[in-house]
Amino acid sequence: MVRLPIVDQMISLVRKPARGGGKPPAPNVREDRLRGGFDQAPVGLAYVAPDGHWLQYNERFRDTVGYTREQLGRISFNDLTHPDDAKKELALVRKLIAGEITHYRIEKRIIDKRGKYRTVDVTTGAVRSDAGVIEFYVHILDEPTAKQSGERIRDGEQLLVAAIDQLAEIALIRTDDRGLVTGWNAGAERIFGYGRDEVIGKHRRFLYRDADNWEGKATNQLNSVTDGRLEFEDWRVARNGQHLWVKTSITPLRRDGIVKGYVEVITAPPQKRTMSDAQSAELKRTVETLRDELTQRERTEESLRDALEQVRVMGEETMNELRIMAVALRNEIDRRKLAEDELRAAREQLASPPVAPPAPPLVEEEVIAAKPSARAWKRLGKMSPAEMLVQHATEHRTGTLLIASGEREKEIFFENGKIFSCASNEPGRFLTQRLIELGYINEEQRQKALEIAHETNLAIGRILLILGAITEQQLVDVMLAKTEDEIADVFEWRDAKFVFVDGEIPALQLVPLRIEVATLVVKRLSGGAAAAAPTFDAAAELSAAFAFDGDETLTDQPAATAEFDTEFDADSTQPVLRVVEEPVIGSTSAKSTKYHRPACMNAKRISAAARREFASVAEAVAAGLEPCRLCFK
Repeated sequence: MVRLPIVDQMISLVRKPARGGGKPPAPNVREDRLRGGFDQAPVGLAYVAPDGHWLQYNERFRDTVGYTREQLGRISFNDLTHPDDAKKELALVRKLIAGEITHYRIEKRIIDKRGKYRTVDVTTGAVRSDAGVIEFYVHILDEPTAKQSGERIRDGEQLLVAAIDQLAEIALIRTDDRGLVTGWNAGAERIFGYGRDEVIGKHRRFLYRDADNWEGKATNQLNSVTDGRLEFEDWRVARNGQHLWVKTSITPLRRDGIVKGYVEVITAPPQKRTMSDAQSAELKRTVETLRDELTQRERTEESLRDALEQVRVMGEETMNELRIMAVALRNEIDRRKLAEDELRAAREQLASPPVAPPAPPLVEEEVIAAKPSARAWKRLGKMSPAEMLVQHATEHRTGTLLIASGEREKEIFFENGKIFSCASNEPGRFLTQRLIELGYINEEQRQKALEIAHETNLAIGRILLILGAITEQQLVDVMLAKTEDEIADVFEWRDAKFVFVDGEIPALQLVPLRIEVATLVVKRLSGGAAAAAPTFDAAAELSAAFAFDGDETLTDQPAATAEFDTEFDADSTQPVLRVVEEPVIGSTSAKSTKYHRPACMNAKRISAAARREFASVAEAVAAGLEPCRLCFK
């Protein structure tokens, strides 16, 4: 059986012999004495079964836990214990059951019937049978004395003060009701630079500026704290004289409604971070990388804008062609439907239908239908064909030049002084005849193209291109060769007449040809020098064509996209023609592969950083660029 002091006293009281050496008292007298001692014990006593139910308890125990007998009958001793303390006690109970200890003492919290926890001291022992089996537990319950409570409170306050003094992030300054410093933690030492021994007992005004002390600011702020706490931002002075702008809050400490002191919490000002040389260099590299990436994105956006503009232009051209083809197909369907209706009507006639006159043959290239009157024609006279063509080119004429020599007639189409097409009444020079001779198309394809051209007025070459009979490169090569041959043939005419018709030019041209007259003249003269002797004086025709006045000046203005200048050979007095092409604009972007005229809208969109100028078209072509389809139609 466990040896507990109070239990031993009760047992000795029961076993005490009667006075006078007589016989021991009767059993009922011993039980009464035992019960009286149990009930009158100055501490709470309770016997608890191993399953936690109450076996017996005295009034002191019931008063301590604060429950009636009926209420204690519905709960166990474990139900009264706080969950956190129950975990601690469980380990002690296991040791008690295992026999490692004979009893244990613990301070724990129990809950009363009002739902509030109270702290009590509990001593627990186990009563075992002869076989060593626990029969019941004995609990001795007592409330801690005021002295013990005060010691615990003081111990807790000392621990709290010690923890506060170790805080280095914020400054905690404790003062009494007069403002004298009573507490100074590690954070205050770090922020203001004063040690704890230097400030204890001093008035808190030493942390203020002189001007603030003259106004009594340190005391006024304490007097302003009435209820709760006071929060504000203000200047403070560190030990080294540095003025610090801090955020602070003052909380009063009251006891029985009387202010006994203050606690001031001060937040340290933000520290300025300095950047090392390595960090500065890394930041510069990052900025440079971002700037390069931004430049690359600008170039990419510029290339995308150029590509979108080209796609838009190509889309417009394609849509126009599709509209024309749709109109042509619709007309073809209407024509076939009309032919079917006429055939059906003819079959229904009883009499034989009259013989219809044969339809006129389809003509591929025609000279202007309304030919000028005889008085409108002009004779070349002393002017050569080359001189006449250069004159129209330098005047930037737009229209159709009709020139005839005998039965031969040609139409040369100008746009701003440049030749973009040529037509002839000689069948051997027709475009389709050349394509047939080169094996690009057959007779059936030509007839089909002529029928569509008759219905739509669309160029023959464009129709063949849409039908898929030829490729665009084949069409460009053949058209260029045809136009050069037609102009070269005109150069040989001596007895000829011409007339220029200003006004509209044929729309929806075959290919974007724009031929400089000067280039054809130079090519013609260069080819003549290598071939047989020409039928006329090449130098004289060249001088007449460009109208020299004096030794080295030109009287006519230059062409739209070329300039002409003369120089003299060192061994000859004859002038030599030098063609100087106009500059063109390109882009340094890797995605931009076009060159533009300076007036082109795409050239104006190129930024100054990416702008690249070429002295001539040849230089741009040598750089791998292609002409812009918008400005080099």
